[in-house]
Amino acid sequence: MNIEIDFFTLWRWMLALVVLIYSGIVLWQTAAGYWAWLSSGDRYTGILRRYLMVHSLRVRARAFGADIAVCLLLCVTLGLLGWLHWLGVGGQL
Repeated sequence: MNIEIDFFTLWRWMLALVVLIYSGIVLWQTAAGYWAWLSSGDRYTGILRRYLMVHSLRVRARAFGADIAVCLLLCVTLGLLGWLHWLGVGGQL
């Protein structure tokens, strides 16, 4: 039984997993902190909360449509490149 282990690939996947988990935890903590801060009963925080709500309702997709289209196109391109790389590494391409 001859098992070949590529330590670079193993390191790359483990690092990606650690970064994914770490960024998810930090994002969750930050969102929970903002949620707790904005839900306080202070007068000025209530004004800020209403200000943020009104401006988030005023944002229209038409104003940012080109930016959203570019972001989606870049995501599709990145996914396609990753898929082609995966096919090339597996020797199927």
